[in-house]
Amino acid sequence: MEPMDRKELLAPIGLKTDMDRDRIALSLETGFDSVPHAVAINNHMGSQYTGDTGAMKRLMSVIHDQQPEIFFVDSLTTPKSKVRKEATAYGIPSLARDIFLDN
Repeated sequence: MEPMDRKELLAPIGLKTDMDRDRIALSLETGFDSVPHAVAINNHMGSQYTGDTGAMKRLMSVIHDQQPEIFFVDSLTTPKSKVRKEATAYGIPSLARDIFLDN
């Protein structure tokens, strides 16, 4: 997911705040095809994306329609995260981390 800084680190299938539902759906489909037994989505990066209400609404809408069994683990890369609010609104189970592990 799109970070506030270091945008060059975003993978080609990464989610960007300006993506519409169709592009989000294609990105998720590609990701889940590469990890077919995945049960959750996590934002290791994503401070820009998870802090954007519109982007999170579009993402949760796609998850709700296409992968309703998936849950979301929020790494809380920004204190402005909209994950919990939008996940709840779309009936997507979500968790948030207590500590952040990196490097």
